[in-house]
Amino acid sequence: ELERATHFAILWRDPELSRRARESNILLQQRQRELDGIELTPGLKKELSTLKKAAYRDKRQQCYPVKQLPQILAGLPRDRDTWISQAIFFTPAPDKGWRPNRRKISFASTAVAFVDFDTYTKDGRGHFRDVDHVLQFVLARCREHGMPEPSCAIDSGRGVHIKYIMPEGGGTPRRALPRWEALEREMITFFAQWPELGTDKRCKDASRVLRLDQTLNQKAGRYAEVLWVNEDVDGDPVTPARSFPGG
Repeated sequence: ELERATHFAILWRDPELSRRARESNILLQQRQRELDGIELTPGLKKELSTLKKAAYRDKRQQCYPVKQLPQILAGLPRDRDTWISQAIFFTPAPDKGWRPNRRKISFASTAVAFVDFDTYTKDGRGHFRDVDHVLQFVLARCREHGMPEPSCAIDSGRGVHIKYIMPEGGGTPRRALPRWEALEREMITFFAQWPELGTDKRCKDASRVLRLDQTLNQKAGRYAEVLWVNEDVDGDPVTPARSFPGG
């Protein structure tokens, strides 16, 4: 699978698309008020559907060759919301005109498992003083219940996500994707025991993007940054993924 891998994906919030999305949202609300109580015809339903799509279309995505990862990351603008895929992908049937994409069907491999904590949401609001408090809470629950501690934690600007790095050479290939998905479900079930963490139960798919370190979270007005690294004796991030059942 690694030999077939061709690309990774970068997703970012585009200023021009964001402007159009705001305008579409205003128009959508206006039309919904005008049509309140009116039986919608197929034409009106299509109009509202088009406006809804435009109101949320404020991001662009680009796929880049895996070999260019260092150069792409070094050249990215840091003053915009930016996310990166947690897996690499291959392009199925390029001879038939298929374009690189970030879809499960094109999954080649991943070297991490992850959990995203939306601590700014309703369940978590006001419980934690800061992201360090979130991290200490997560680590304490891991130690208490025999869950391996993560390799690292990222402050996303409005929450925290943790990553479990696979042992060197032990990334999850395409054929082992069902086992990786089972691991994701296991971790989410574990951390969801504490509602105050705001565990994102939807953040478990192989095509997931997570906020990129050192890029701006525009809603929070803060930059994402590495919060903590679980280092081994050589100063490298530990690879606790091998400690999970079946790892």
